[in-house]
Amino acid sequence: MKIICKPILLIILTLSQIYVNAQSITYHLDVKQSKLFWKGTKTIGKTHVGFLLFNSGWIHTNAAGKLNDGMFSMNMNSIKSTEHENEEKNKGVEKELKGNAFFESSKYPTSSIVVKSIFPTIQPMQFKIEGSLIIKSTTHPIVFFAIIKQNGNTLKATANLTIDRSKWGIHQDKSASVSDQFFAGIKDKMIADEIPIALNLVFVKKH
Repeated sequence: MKIICKPILLIILTLSQIYVNAQSITYHLDVKQSKLFWKGTKTIGKTHVGFLLFNSGWIHTNAAGKLNDGMFSMNMNSIKSTEHENEEKNKGVEKELKGNAFFESSKYPTSSIVVKSIFPTIQPMQFKIEGSLIIKSTTHPIVFFAIIKQNGNTLKATANLTIDRSKWGIHQDKSASVSDQFFAGIKDKMIADEIPIALNLVFVKKH
């Protein structure tokens, strides 16, 4: 009887493991439909606005089929300014943002969002997201709320958060001369440290 039961038990355990694995799902970011919108608020003059694109991204579910974790790679060389009707003026803003005074995109071409946990809240379709934001090889924790809606094999997520640019070293060029640093410092203080960010993300399910 024991000899018969062991193979049966083995089959049951194997089937159970297959069932659990079947519940783990990966949703891949649709980089063509997803954007990160940013806003640079100024104490004087017009506010800078624009967006950047993603290289890749994904969200995993856990064994129970609940949203669990994820990761997103952002293309810092894709930074676009949309504040001016004149495209040359927009390119000027983009050049400055990609330069040493801000994101140094030639040295740091990618930034990342690492999602460590996704918790449902009492609000319908609202989730609390906890993770880390990595910019210029500097990592700091972030916490924000997102609305995530599912439609068949597609997930759509929207979120708003604000980061303090000074934590990631997004400021004036420290390699400039003393005189230049003085004027760069004045210019830097004209831009608020808080950068509002809006995420508009689309995911497609892949087994």
